[in-house]
Amino acid sequence: MVYNAYRNKYVVSSFPLAYGSYLYNGEMHSHNASLAREILAENGWSEGLTFELKVNENHISRVAVAELIKEQLEKVGITINVQKVDNNTFEEYLENGNYELILTGRMLSLYPNLNSFFGRENLFNYYNEEIIRLLAEINNVRDENLLREKYGRIVEIYNEEMPFISLYFNANILIANNNVRGNLSHNWHNAFYNITTWHRIKNAI
Repeated sequence: MVYNAYRNKYVVSSFPLAYGSYLYNGEMHSHNASLAREILAENGWSEGLTFELKVNENHISRVAVAELIKEQLEKVGITINVQKVDNNTFEEYLENGNYELILTGRMLSLYPNLNSFFGRENLFNYYNEEIIRLLAEINNVRDENLLREKYGRIVEIYNEEMPFISLYFNANILIANNNVRGNLSHNWHNAFYNITTWHRIKNAI
């Protein structure tokens, strides 16, 4: 999906924490059609499952991703009907939870915050009492090891229940001309970090 829809300018992700976050040490999910068929069969699902996937028609790349999801799931016996809708209709579906499957995106804060994904009024109408408690505790934790422990438990619950599937993150890519000098290092949330040190020289080779 990342290659075909975004030309590798996005980064694959298996959890809604920014890629490279020290608070996430889980494994990346992989696509395995044979294993998926086995899991469906073990849980009593037969061929012929059909779902409707709603996507905002104004997001061309997401429409392309929806079509790729359709292709992948067809290989495990699941039929996906992609429904492309206008922005207002899409927002109504999302707000009211009126969908079987929906493809959307979220802007993330600079500091790890999972409330919009798992909090009391989250995007997916998902509720887990233990996660609610962990999120409340995290607000008062400053110890790095304890934070890792609590976020790690949230990841475990997510992997067990999978209320939604995280796919990818937008990647900040910095391309600089050869005559730009200074500290060009950047971080995941700001491609222009240290821009005040940048300067341009003439006739660089």
